[in-house]
Amino acid sequence: MFNKKFIIIIFILSQLIAGCKSEKKHHTLKLAHGLSTEHPVHKAMVFMAKRVSEISEGKMEIKSTFLKESIKKLELSRII
Repeated sequence: MFNKKFIIIIFILSQLIAGCKSEKKHHTLKLAHGLSTEHPVHKAMVFMAKRVSEISEGKMEIKSTFLKESIKKLELSRII
């Protein structure tokens, strides 16, 4: 169920970006998460980034980030 929600959210975001009329010829969508790089969501984000770049012929780019700092803060807050 989580994967369906994630895909729907990404689809909506990509449609919003594609629908924006601007002079820019290249669009970048930045996504971040606090999951491990082995998590299926991270792997899906990497796959989606490659496919979006291929399909848009380089006009759209998705950058995904692994938030190590967020995980450290979460771990510290659980200790306290």
